[in-house]
Amino acid sequence: LCYKMGHGVEQNWQEAIKWYEQGAQCGDLQSMHNLACCYERGEGVEQNEERALYWYRRSAEGGNGGAMCNLGRCYKMGHGVEQNLQEAVKWYEQGAQCGHLQSMNNLACCYEDGEGVEQNMTEAIRWYTAAAEGGNADAMHNLGRLYDHGEGVEQDMKKAICWYERAAEQNHPAAMNSLGECYAMGRGVPRDLETAMEWYRRAAELGEAMADYNMGWHLEQAGKLSEAYAH
Repeated sequence: LCYKMGHGVEQNWQEAIKWYEQGAQCGDLQSMHNLACCYERGEGVEQNEERALYWYRRSAEGGNGGAMCNLGRCYKMGHGVEQNLQEAVKWYEQGAQCGHLQSMNNLACCYEDGEGVEQNMTEAIRWYTAAAEGGNADAMHNLGRLYDHGEGVEQDMKKAICWYERAAEQNHPAAMNSLGECYAMGRGVPRDLETAMEWYRRAAELGEAMADYNMGWHLEQAGKLSEAYAH
């Protein structure tokens, strides 16, 4: 990890891979997971989704929650393996039961969308809430979205704003954009275009395309065409 991040030594991906491999061969679950990440992203080694899947599986079968989550994602997306939504749910569920927050969020997404499992909004809310209360920003935003629109739960704008704000505090771009939309429309908060534009700006700087669009639209409506066209 030190060689990967350049902590205390000059960054050296090859050295990082060497030590991850040695750790993985010794049975260290986190080393297996880290090595899998490198193979999946092509960091320090030629990209190889099959090798990534192999090490994610080894780590997941040993009990590593992060590997369970990533293995589930590989099955959901069909990365290195034939897409299998039921298998994705299986690994998300195992990760969630181990207390892995991103697994909880991803499992909730499957329940919400009915992917690999029968749609069940009660279960979706349960897992989003567990992940959000544990500090997962994706889950905070998703939970806020459901309270915002009254999907699977009674609409509650106070809770929606609360969860959007908590996610935005963690620099979650989509949550910042959602907050911007609430301020722009006066939904759950007093209408305040200046505050809306600030949230759109912050989200856009982090790569949120919808925030960039929203900012451009409001500038166009205000007659600031030259600024609008920059978005």
